[in-house]
Amino acid sequence: MEQPNGVGGLSNQATPSVGDIYCNKHNLRNIKIREKKITDTGLVMYWGEDLETESGTFHHEDDLCNNWVKAKQPFPTTTFREGKAPTFEEQEKINSNFYRWVCENAPSVAAEFHEVMRDAEA
Repeated sequence: MEQPNGVGGLSNQATPSVGDIYCNKHNLRNIKIREKKITDTGLVMYWGEDLETESGTFHHEDDLCNNWVKAKQPFPTTTFREGKAPTFEEQEKINSNFYRWVCENAPSVAAEFHEVMRDAEA
């Protein structure tokens, strides 16, 4: 049985489902949830397959909550991911595009970010 929002570590996102796409907050990698497994101890794990390399690994809900953003569509690839370090200007554009993408795909995460930034300025 699927758990509602706020249960199981995903306070700002819906419970993961097979077919969901997630973008990594740190390196902008995109994964698609291909499989849901429940371990013999009752832990729910999700097999996330990288959309570029087709390699994958299992993720726990807390990992998806803390390090990934659930997306309506994959985040576009960047020159950094192709092995070339971006210039300062390119990195600013990447950050700006990612921020806009988060606002469109995960408004609750963007709202949480705005709240943290507001508190930091106070």
